[in-house]
Amino acid sequence: GPGGRVLKYDPATKESRDYGIMVDGAGQQYVRSIDYSNGYIYAGTSHSKVYKVNVETGEKVEIASSLNETGYVYDLSIVDDKFLVIRYDTPQKRYIYDIEAGEWLDVVIEKSSSGLHLPKESLNGKIYFPADKKIKTFDIVTHEVADSGMEYETAFRGANWVQVDDPDLPGTSLVTMNFSGIIVFFNPQTNTVKRYENILPPSATITHKFVNGPDGKIYVTGMQASKAAAYDIATNTAKTFSMGQAGAVESYGNRMYFGVYPGGDIYEYDLGQPDGTGNPKKLFTLGNGQDRIGASTLAGDKIYFGSVSTYGELGGAITVFDPTAADPSAAYRVFRNVVQDQSV
Repeated sequence: GPGGRVLKYDPATKESRDYGIMVDGAGQQYVRSIDYSNGYIYAGTSHSKVYKVNVETGEKVEIASSLNETGYVYDLSIVDDKFLVIRYDTPQKRYIYDIEAGEWLDVVIEKSSSGLHLPKESLNGKIYFPADKKIKTFDIVTHEVADSGMEYETAFRGANWVQVDDPDLPGTSLVTMNFSGIIVFFNPQTNTVKRYENILPPSATITHKFVNGPDGKIYVTGMQASKAAAYDIATNTAKTFSMGQAGAVESYGNRMYFGVYPGGDIYEYDLGQPDGTGNPKKLFTLGNGQDRIGASTLAGDKIYFGSVSTYGELGGAITVFDPTAADPSAAYRVFRNVVQDQSV
């Protein structure tokens, strides 16, 4: 991106080939996901389309229009050289295409977490993937989707089958690494989920926002980060806590509120509670085509967030949020296109 082209490079001959723009006439676009099988490239785009490209002739055919979905085809993997597994980011739905039959199966997997790259092979006739804070399976014969019994709260950055010398992980296990570098194993024999702490030293990130907190500390967020920091001026020390790329930060009472990209999520961090599960916690998602929250202010007992719409769309929004409400997830209103086709 942003040209939305598929390119081939042959490292042996050092020759390249440009297969051209995938979505004709779409302007700014991305080929966000890609995989290969039996002479064809499958390319998922930012405009909801999936193209099957003949690598010899360059002929392309769009195969996903019948799904009537919107948003990025963010994930795309081919398993067993038979099943094309894709996930749309906006509706968080996963679909499966039978390559041999040339048709989409009557399977829709809701609340699917990102699985940027699934293993290339199934195990014991099942494909494993993250969805609804669980590891779920797809039976390649019966096409049944089931809960594996293993829980997992986030996405696959990539995954593969391995055998390791660990009595808790007999036979073959699925392994992935999360965004913060923690290595996670899933064992289908025992339904064990085992985590190994990051073995790599942390690397610095680019600082993004600096905001005064109600406790006298300075709160700092990072670009493309999995953590934020609270810096204590008096002791010259800092502690980190889990937080994505927050472009807007406001305090109210003894709590901090973060507007996080991507997805347009609002998080609450209670300074009076210990860090860990549920702190910080996600309160709600702006929706309404909003993706990047970049501005905020406090007025009276309301917090106002300004945002930019998702890729390929115009029309940002002002969101009004009441942090005093008993149910914060229902205490906000999104006003889009306050100035037509402009973002805040």
